Amino acid sequence: MGFFSSYLIAILAAILFPVFARAREKARQASCLSNMKEIALAVLMYISDYDSIYPRASVVVGWSSCSGNAWWPVLIDPYIKSGATNTTWSGGSTSIWKCPSMATASSWYCGAYADYGMNSSIFGIVEARISQPAQTIMLGESWISHATDPGSHEGWYSWSSAYADDPTYTPGYYAGLGTRYAHNGMANWAFCDGHVKAENETNMLGGRYIKAP
Repeated sequence: MGFFSSYLIAILAAILFPVFARAREKARQASCLSNMKEIALAVLMYISDYDSIYPRASVVVGWSSCSGNAWWPVLIDPYIKSGATNTTWSGGSTSIWKCPSMATASSWYCGAYADYGMNSSIFGIVEARISQPAQTIMLGESWISHATDPGSHEGWYSWSSAYADDPTYTPGYYAGLGTRYAHNGMANWAFCDGHVKAENETNMLGGRYIKAP
């Protein structure tokens, strides 16, 4: 009886473990989507305060200990009040800049290694240039690997249609660049009207959405 009980438990575990794993990832996806929604709304508030212009990729600031630069997440963070400013995830709810499904930790570095990247095509442009905001990508779950550690997938401040999910990318200073489809094969996305949604790679690459306004 003991043998059959153990055998049955093993079978049930083999069946249920993938179900539990998918459910856990679904919860992480929801948390990540919430993060992205709050960041997208903060970007829209920033635009409203700065003459309808999207933030630049980075700016030179006097207080920065990151080669003098602060990347766009640091510029947006005051609207979120997470407390993320310098080289560390210090104070407040800085987890909003971190995807709970990230396999490796990111170092923040004044926003350069945030787990969410802004579409590089909209850095510094006037909002009016975006004719279809509900279809135009604002934020993606971007990753980067340095040549010195090609196996790592750190968060990255910039998402670009030029390299995202491109198998022809030629490694150089960066070993790889792309999008994290870590949520049961899905990635979360924010659009320029502020709404967020999850999509799989096939739909994102199928021309349904605007990557460069």
